[in-house]
Amino acid sequence: MSTASARVHARREQRRAEERRVLAEREIAVWALAAAAGFVVAVSFEALFHVEVAPMTGNTIATGVQLGTRGVDASFVRAIPILAFVLGVAGGIVIAEETARHQVRRTLAITLAVEILLLVPYMVWASSLYRDGAVRAGSHWVLDGVVVLPSLAMGFQTAALRRVRGQTARTTYMSGVLTRAAEESVRFLYWRRDQKRGETTLPWHNEPSLVRIALLAGIFVAYAGGAILGAFLKTRWAMWSLAVPIGVLVTIVLADVAIASGPPSR
Repeated sequence: MSTASARVHARREQRRAEERRVLAEREIAVWALAAAAGFVVAVSFEALFHVEVAPMTGNTIATGVQLGTRGVDASFVRAIPILAFVLGVAGGIVIAEETARHQVRRTLAITLAVEILLLVPYMVWASSLYRDGAVRAGSHWVLDGVVVLPSLAMGFQTAALRRVRGQTARTTYMSGVLTRAAEESVRFLYWRRDQKRGETTLPWHNEPSLVRIALLAGIFVAYAGGAILGAFLKTRWAMWSLAVPIGVLVTIVLADVAIASGPPSR
């Protein structure tokens, strides 16, 4: 092999190593984010009278039931987090677009920093209102204000890291993750059967992969584990237990700033 060819080969191997490192960093980040989200959602669910601050299905159903049964007298307490969550996602997308357009390589750190700035006052405010295992506000307006903060925060996190290994990586709600995991698993079984039979596989957009299945399964396990830990620590530290997921987010932000990463995820 000539010297020039050796240098080209070395640069190619270096790029591949860098790509593998970035992928590994993103996988660790997405699992950590899922655990943090599960923690926040579980603590908030227990403290805010079963209002959901990330998975919006329950809030949507509750709002629909209120409208269907009470009409104009319906309570919209479950509609507030829906609006806040959507605004948070939109804000996260704006950050992603602006950082990409200006070639800023710290999209994840910036978005999670905004999430932290929302979760810290939420923790302090909710702690000041915490009585007998729940946040007890003097009026529904105060409770609505408390609910807005974690819902906005989860919206920003949803937009923070959206794709890993070609998969949509949702770290704040699990319906899509479980759907993708089931779809990928079935596709993988069919692909393996076709390979063994020597048959031509169907033209999938992405070849099914055990690595992607493991990634999706890991997100679910991390989310569930975070929820379990959140419920456990809430019984001991009340709303101050939110310092744990906030600490996780701070760690990810510092790591994203300190370690060179790839272009912003779009």
